[in-house]
Amino acid sequence: MIQLKEWGAFVSEDKLWDLFAQMSEALHSLHSKNIIHRDLKPENVFLTKKMQVKLGDLGMARIEASSTGQQTKIGGTTEYQPPELLSEDEEEDSDDIQLNQRIQTKEADMFSLGVIFYEVIALKHPFAGKNGSVLKSKIIKCKPDPLPIHISEPLKEVVMSLLNKPYIELFFYLTYPSSYEIKLELYNKHPYPSLIRLLDHQDIEIVAYSILSILNILISGLCTTSSTSPHPHFQTMIECNGINQIYNMYKRSEINKYSKDLAAQCIGKLFMNKEIPDQEMKIEIISHLKQLLNNPEFEIRESARLTLILLSFNTSNKAEIEKDGFRIPEEEQEQLQVQDEEDN
Repeated sequence: MIQLKEWGAFVSEDKLWDLFAQMSEALHSLHSKNIIHRDLKPENVFLTKKMQVKLGDLGMARIEASSTGQQTKIGGTTEYQPPELLSEDEEEDSDDIQLNQRIQTKEADMFSLGVIFYEVIALKHPFAGKNGSVLKSKIIKCKPDPLPIHISEPLKEVVMSLLNKPYIELFFYLTYPSSYEIKLELYNKHPYPSLIRLLDHQDIEIVAYSILSILNILISGLCTTSSTSPHPHFQTMIECNGINQIYNMYKRSEINKYSKDLAAQCIGKLFMNKEIPDQEMKIEIISHLKQLLNNPEFEIRESARLTLILLSFNTSNKAEIEKDGFRIPEEEQEQLQVQDEEDN
């Protein structure tokens, strides 16, 4: 990737998105095994002749600190470390961090990813001083210079978000909070197989971020189709066995209610204008969505209500929804007015 710092002006934005997606996938592969690269920088990201990304120099890679109390000491290059790993007390011209006592996590790799792509786009480091040298003090303050104006807003938002916020899971923070345009761009990079694989992870927090990322992208897909058409991502999910995997996650006993709520909404949205063929799944998911209508939070109630409406476009689903005389409630006008007043 070091060459792209020199060729940056000639790299198209489509290619930048492609490279970004490849690096995201490569990082996800490491992080799903609980491995931190710890020294991501342009010199350690290699490109094949076909512009395929390969992560190299894993000499500093380590298993992330675990609940056993064994801590992973910091390694890497100062210019690509996030603010929380640096200290004003250390030497300004120190290139490497070897024995620092602060704890290094996956978020550090994600920050490094943001720095790398900022450099490729802007042809300079985001925290460089006037003379071009990188200042640790600027990294600690975490105020990167703006990206060039010719770069699209979606790409700016993604790169600057990585530099400005601490992240736990890359996919989640690329889907929320962000524009529908960004989410649709991410969908074009085929994220579902990677996210679906995480649904059987033993860490329930990782599962939660994964299912929420899936829901965020599914919601963006609704904006690209009419209410009388199937969900545009349905076939993609079928091809990666995503619906069954989401339902399997939903049935896991150790998964918390919040993640189950999200899973029910994912399945409901995917089956807009389509019958849920598995009778057990149909009964459980529709029953769960009905229960969410009693949730104290307006946004959850409204999301469940809208999901039930999407399901009801299919006659078989509608029959299950309306069993025992149930009717989908009308929109909560009073609550909407309160929300509008609070927003204003």
